[in-house]
Amino acid sequence: MIPENVETIGQTSIGYNGPYYHPGDSVTKVTIPDSVKHIDYNAFSYCDELQEVIVPTDLTDIKEAAFEGCKKLADEDGFIIVNGMLFDYIKDESDIVIPSRVNHIMGGFIIRCIFNHERGINSKKKLRFHIPSSVAKVDVKDRFGSPYGPRLNKITFIGTKDSIVEKVALENGIDFKTE
Repeated sequence: MIPENVETIGQTSIGYNGPYYHPGDSVTKVTIPDSVKHIDYNAFSYCDELQEVIVPTDLTDIKEAAFEGCKKLADEDGFIIVNGMLFDYIKDESDIVIPSRVNHIMGGFIIRCIFNHERGINSKKKLRFHIPSSVAKVDVKDRFGSPYGPRLNKITFIGTKDSIVEKVALENGIDFKTE
């Protein structure tokens, strides 16, 4: 599906009827060639049938929302994780326990969880993110650099004292509690 010499999978290349997507196709598995060095925003967004993505382990330049809405790509706990990067969560829970295999919470993830939570059955409860020490980067701004402002006071980060998670929480006015 993706030619071997491609270096960048651009915005909406596969998702949203991009150039590598053909109407009527049900893309269930994608193998990213070793030549690819960059996957752009929304590249695979809402590929409804996508169940498996094989990505070179050294590919880390993947932009936010690249796999947003790929519900069949979610693990048994509802997380969409590619190469340690957390892109989306498809469940409606008040306590979100992020797996230890995550090392980067992508921009857009937090706000999508907030929006989904506001519309869900648990909307009266404060949204709590239990974030493991494996997480080295947390993006709370979207790709346009916009913070989520007043919505951030609706969440709590739970993590390790003196961690990057605590630092991000304090810098952005997010409640922080230790585990």
